[in-house]
Amino acid sequence: MLRKFAGLTLEELAVSADTSIAYLSKVETGRLTPTRGYVAQVTAAIATRLRAAV
Repeated sequence: MLRKFAGLTLEELAVSADTSIAYLSKVETGRLTPTRGYVAQVTAAIATRLRAAV
């Protein structure tokens, strides 16, 4: 999972992506299908973390 590869906890990513932990968890487990905008928002937060690690 990309979130774990980036070294982010569910809570850290939720805060960075400005979303709730519950919603993010449901998306990760496949219980909810995210919008493209939501995917872009979460991806941007992960990318920011990965860029900082380089």
